[in-house]
Amino acid sequence: MFAQLQALNSFAVEHIVNGEYKEAAEALDCLRLELSKCSISPTPIGATGLPSSETEVSAELCYEYRNRFKNQPDDDFFVLPSSLEFHSDLLESEELHMTSQMYCFCTITSLYNMGLCYHLEWSKTKSRSLLLRRALTCYERASSLSSGCPISSENTILQIIMAVCHNAVHCSRELLADLEMAKLWNDRLFQVLKYARQAKQIDCIECDYDEFIVYAYFARQELSRPT
Repeated sequence: MFAQLQALNSFAVEHIVNGEYKEAAEALDCLRLELSKCSISPTPIGATGLPSSETEVSAELCYEYRNRFKNQPDDDFFVLPSSLEFHSDLLESEELHMTSQMYCFCTITSLYNMGLCYHLEWSKTKSRSLLLRRALTCYERASSLSSGCPISSENTILQIIMAVCHNAVHCSRELLADLEMAKLWNDRLFQVLKYARQAKQIDCIECDYDEFIVYAYFARQELSRPT
C-alpha cells in the first residue's frame, strides 16, 4: 500500500514536470482514493520525543527539476512539485494502516500537488478563474490540515507548507483582489518561516530557505502599498 502511494505521487510529479496536468490530477485522485482506504491510528511518540512517523515518511520540494521550469511564464508563485517517500521497511509492507501524522503528511502533499496542477494550468492563459479557485481551495485545505497536525520544526513537510502559503498569497491577489486575505496568507508564511528558523532548518534540509524569505518580504511590501 505504501509503495503504491509513493508510486502514484511520483507519477503525478513526472506529469507535472512534463506539463501534463490532467494526467497528474488523475494520479493524485487515485492517491487520495487509496488514502481513504487506510485505517488511521494515533501517532505514537518515539524515544526522541518526536512522533515516530516523522522518520517513516518525508515530503520535499523537487529542486532537482528547477531547470525544467525555467521557461514558466509566471514566476509569482512556487512551481516545484513535492515528492512523497516512505521508509524502506514500509514499502515492503502490505498493511493498510498508518498513523494520523503520516496520513496528514500524505494528504498535505497530494493537496499541494493538486493545487499546483490547477495553478500551472491557469498560468498558461491567466483567463480561466475556475482553475485558480480550485488551486486556492486545495491550498486552503492543505493549510487547514497542517494547523491541526503536530510537526517538528525540523521536518521537511514545512517546505510544502511554505509553498502552500506563498501560492495562496498569489491566488488571493489574482483571483479575489482581496488584499486582507493575501496579507493573512503572507503572515502565515512568516509564522512558518519563524518556526522553521528555530531549528535552523536552512542547515537541516535542501531547501532554498532564503528564497521564501525574499518572497514573504516582497509580498509584504507589495501588499502594503496604497491602492
